[in-house]
Amino acid sequence: MKVRASLALIAGAAGALAVAVPSAVAAQAAASHAAAGHTPAVADAPAAARTPETARTSETAHLRAAAVAPVVRVSGEVSSPTSYTQAELAKLPRTRFRAFDGCTVVTDTGVALDRLVDDARPAYPTTLKNTRNEMVRVTVTVTGASGSGVTFALGELVKDFGSHPAYLALTQGGKQMPHGPELVVPGDSGTLRWIHHVRRVTIGIASASATDTSPPAGSPLEVIEGRKVITLSAARLAHLPAEALTVSFSGPKGMETKTETGPSLLAVLHAARVTWNPDTTVTAVGDDNYTVVVTPDEQVVGHRKLQLSLVQDKVRLPQPRLVPDGDFYGDRFDYDLVDLYVGSGPAS
Repeated sequence: MKVRASLALIAGAAGALAVAVPSAVAAQAAASHAAAGHTPAVADAPAAARTPETARTSETAHLRAAAVAPVVRVSGEVSSPTSYTQAELAKLPRTRFRAFDGCTVVTDTGVALDRLVDDARPAYPTTLKNTRNEMVRVTVTVTGASGSGVTFALGELVKDFGSHPAYLALTQGGKQMPHGPELVVPGDSGTLRWIHHVRRVTIGIASASATDTSPPAGSPLEVIEGRKVITLSAARLAHLPAEALTVSFSGPKGMETKTETGPSLLAVLHAARVTWNPDTTVTAVGDDNYTVVVTPDEQVVGHRKLQLSLVQDKVRLPQPRLVPDGDFYGDRFDYDLVDLYVGSGPAS
């Protein structure tokens, strides 16, 4: 009898321990959730407390949270900052497109990134010294839940200029993206500028001013990156590897075709000892303060040649000229350059 009683006591103690340990862990988890500002869901209750009714309540709560929680915030230098749920994004005009994700060709549907910029309405500073074609000053930075980001020049995306769109993909193969929209650039040669779990779209507007508004012909080009300033003389630029581009675009006189000769923007940045990543922007400023933003990756993975022309139709130019090859309109051609401002993320 004593042996049986002892075994019963041991079994009871073990049962109590089995209950106590999970309870302690649950209490610790609940404390951690509370400290982080999270409310435990019904589904986190002990199994004995769950019923089909509480399970349905939990599922409904999660569905409601997914429907109303803002998944993408569009903000920055805009007049109408907006938060979109997945369902609200799905109500906007969508495009069906195909893209290579590194392994296979996928079929997605999504909202054009420049559409979100238009709806947010960029708020241009009143202090701009040249307000012609302000849109080519705009940058669009897309950030994922992990904090990783990529920045585009709006001019690359829109149809009238670069016509190289990017999308917030909502579905793939007919199924909704499980963790929210994904940034996809179908025309890129790789997925360097793709972002999973998009959470923010931040609009910037370049407002840098020319360091010299009346440079004599052959003046140097200043490459400015934060506090670092690299001066590239006309002779130095002329010694960089050059290529001839034949570009056609719609100008004041109708369609124009020019032959531009000079180094690529990438060669100029390399000469100035500038490194870049998917978040890097380059703001080209002419002596009249006309300003155009481009990104190195527009050429690296977008395969849009960006050139600093030194010679047009065999005539040497007084100052370098930014030439984005393939634009339908010539508004991103920036004449008489004096500065290249290198930045990261939203322009300012």
